[in-house]
Amino acid sequence: MRTRPLKVALLGCGVVGSEVARIMTTHAGDLAARIGAPVELAGVAVRRPSKAREGVPRELVTTDARALVARATSTWSSRSSAVSNPPVR
Repeated sequence: MRTRPLKVALLGCGVVGSEVARIMTTHAGDLAARIGAPVELAGVAVRRPSKAREGVPRELVTTDARALVARATSTWSSRSSAVSNPPVR
């Protein structure tokens, strides 16, 4: 098993994002066993940080999506890549 965690940055914490965060935190052991590496929620970028988000630690919430993605990807190897999906307006 890989010892370095796979860091995940969530962009948005609505119905889908909050459920992804919940699954990542409550099923961390199962996810690690399935993918072969520990999974770490690096943070969640949102538009309104003051809004209550059940199951998401307050210290992981930010409005700075660029900084969050940079923090989550800072330890990637040169062989890794990220897919960026800008929000639809």
